[in-house]
Amino acid sequence: MFRRLSFFLAAVAFVGVILSAPRGVQAKPKSERVLWLGVGGSGGVAAGDFGGVSYLNFTLGVRLFPVVPEVTIREGMRGRAEVHTHVSGVAVSARFLLPKLLAARGFLRVGFSHQNESPWATFLESPGETLFGIGDGIDRRSGFEAGGGVELKLGPKGIVGLWLQGTALVFPLTEGPPVTVIAEGGLSFGLGPKLGG
Repeated sequence: MFRRLSFFLAAVAFVGVILSAPRGVQAKPKSERVLWLGVGGSGGVAAGDFGGVSYLNFTLGVRLFPVVPEVTIREGMRGRAEVHTHVSGVAVSARFLLPKLLAARGFLRVGFSHQNESPWATFLESPGETLFGIGDGIDRRSGFEAGGGVELKLGPKGIVGLWLQGTALVFPLTEGPPVTVIAEGGLSFGLGPKLGG
């Protein structure tokens, strides 16, 4: 019941953020591409006696200035030397773009987050089922995440860039670490037609 309630509240909050986003605050820059693709990695620590975390990241977003609705997939592990847990996560979030300063642009993020967690041995025995969350012994946790960061464009065309962000993943009504704090970063790519046509 509590997990369903947390999922519902997170979904309502996400929709509210999208609908209440300011319109027309920033003109759509003609040099930006419609799609935003980010690939990279992250590392951090989970609250309590759960050890460190590390992920590989993949994010795809649509630039609707000044908001970028996006989906993030994280695959990695959490734990101490003697206990490791496979973590497969997906987040549906909104990135709020701040005014650009030279080649850098800051942003804030908020959204719904879900993770499937299983013992590392289970992942090694059945990687396919574990990745898709359909195997036995999987803990399913839902909550939200928030953070902020900066993207630095490389080159005159601005298609390739570097991004860095800090993120807090919060799962208040589930077993396991209630909060995980990570630093994320990698390469970004602008795909598709230019926003200015």
